[in-house]
Amino acid sequence: MTLALIVLVVFLIVWFNQSAKIKGNKHTHRKRTITNVPLQDELGAKNFKKIIDDLSALPSSNTLSGDSLMDAIESLYQEYDLPDRRTPEQRTTDRAKYLATISSAREDEEYPMDDSKLPLIDRIWHYPFDAPLIDRPDLLVGIPNTIIEVDGIKYKYDHRGIPTNLYQSIPAKLVGDLEVLLTMRELDAAGYKYSWNRQAANWQRAEIAAEQYKETKKKYPWLYR
Repeated sequence: MTLALIVLVVFLIVWFNQSAKIKGNKHTHRKRTITNVPLQDELGAKNFKKIIDDLSALPSSNTLSGDSLMDAIESLYQEYDLPDRRTPEQRTTDRAKYLATISSAREDEEYPMDDSKLPLIDRIWHYPFDAPLIDRPDLLVGIPNTIIEVDGIKYKYDHRGIPTNLYQSIPAKLVGDLEVLLTMRELDAAGYKYSWNRQAANWQRAEIAAEQYKETKKKYPWLYR
């Protein structure tokens, strides 16, 4: 075997191994990063309703307020087997901040001394601030950077399409966190990764753009001459 042939064989072996490695890494990367935003939104709406329904089904649901409301929401982390990612200090701070906000609102007569007559959703979202429409969980996502009003409730969607104005109170933020964690777990079980910006992965968007380019070029070839 000549030296040139030996070099060629070695080159082909190295090239083959590198190609297989790149192909394997590409497959692994895609498997780990594939998203499904429509399914994510569907699961998010379902899980939001589940959380509110589970809280409403508690025997004490009509009297949940202040500490007891926080206790009930925080207990769902254990019930759902989800991690409360806050530190003990953060949990203490959140509760103190929430109780102080209620106390201040009561002093200003913006919040009733006895809130047992308020719907649970208003206690979670801290009446008189807007709470989302429970029978319209589909509105919990929308067109990014837009504002819509439905039945007097404003949904101010941020760059992700999330109405962040409806997650101002501490209990509401915890409900939102529970919904995200439940959705993340269900997406993982289905083979998808949670998309924090509600967009497809970069490689998915690139494939979509490439396919659109091919279709446009085929339909309007004169654009590319």
